[in-house]
Amino acid sequence: MNRTTKLITGITFLMMVAANALANILPINQMTTGAISDAYPNLFAPAGYTFLIWGVIYLLLGLFVVKALTYPKAYNDTRHGIELNKICLLLSFSNVANTFWILSWHYLKIGLSLALMFTILALLIMIALKIKHNEFSKSENWWINIPMSVYYGWITIAAIANVVTYLVSVGWNGFGLSDEIWMVAILLVGVIICSVTMIRIRSIEYGLVAIWAYAGILVKHLSATGYAGTYVFTIAVLYTCVVLLALATLYTISQLFKT
Repeated sequence: MNRTTKLITGITFLMMVAANALANILPINQMTTGAISDAYPNLFAPAGYTFLIWGVIYLLLGLFVVKALTYPKAYNDTRHGIELNKICLLLSFSNVANTFWILSWHYLKIGLSLALMFTILALLIMIALKIKHNEFSKSENWWINIPMSVYYGWITIAAIANVVTYLVSVGWNGFGLSDEIWMVAILLVGVIICSVTMIRIRSIEYGLVAIWAYAGILVKHLSATGYAGTYVFTIAVLYTCVVLLALATLYTISQLFKT
């Protein structure tokens, strides 16, 4: 990694963390991030505690940044050093996009926030592919692959949620179909996307994040402070989705042990 990349990576990471913190401390535009989500009620929204995963994500990304910044100069010109440099640049772009996502979300520019969310997702897909094709060593894997997989997993779910929020914001009528029918369709599409992605990139962490997210949605539907069991069919599908994701995760684990 060259010095410029290290500097950009560190600055953009701190910028992203600061923006996310100030978004709720100030809060930006007099609304917290969660309050804006609540302003666009939908059946895909998870229980509030689910968002605690952001703390884990920032911790893991912080670890990645520290390790990247202290990456030995002697390895800069090696294949892994060159690829790590590219990964850090992609992450830096995603940090900038994440910062602007916060601003667009808090100023209720939901369409713009959706475009930025897909930008973040696209960058994380590129990072995941680089990690997959470069086969970093076990000593490097824990601080490169794990943080990126957890982040990628959550952004996959967040992108779906952002789509749903956008549709609510524009008053989409779902072609006359009920919210529950669309919810079930979205849940199943999400499971397919997450399962296929998890198996292709061979990431247990990605799968665990997907399970965490779907379990959070299930809790919201079951809890008295959520939908209190109103949508029985959705609840049944959610249970099924959690089981399917768990099976996909177990399959991924079995594939990893074969290598």
